[in-house]
Amino acid sequence: MENVLVPVFWQVGLSISVLLLLGVHRLYDVVNDRSLLVRSKTDTSVYPERTKKVAANFSNQFELPVLFYLACGLYLLFGVSEAAGILPWIFVIARIAHTLIHTTINVVLIRFSAFAVSVLTVIALFVRLAGAIGESPLISG
Repeated sequence: MENVLVPVFWQVGLSISVLLLLGVHRLYDVVNDRSLLVRSKTDTSVYPERTKKVAANFSNQFELPVLFYLACGLYLLFGVSEAAGILPWIFVIARIAHTLIHTTINVVLIRFSAFAVSVLTVIALFVRLAGAIGESPLISG
């Protein structure tokens, strides 16, 4: 069970960390430019570039990671979490790298490399899951 749950909690922690970072950035921005309180009501593009990068990354936390959560939940449901191996950790490490790149240097080609590792890992998780489901106590009896 730990094979899947610990990386899930790390991924959740990453999402919460990005949310907190976004809050710090927006608070800093508003303290330094009070007009943002009015201008950002309907248009968050008025924030500085560094804050927009963090906001975009926070949105990303609810895209591909959703498939990761689904896969891990299915591993747990079918009782085959050991079959996931190190794939959940590879996913989380790639997502941490993606976040660090996205919220700092934001070089798209480098960021895409981390994203590609994440995508391939999610695919591998589902492929391995499909193979492991036949071994599941829920299926085999």
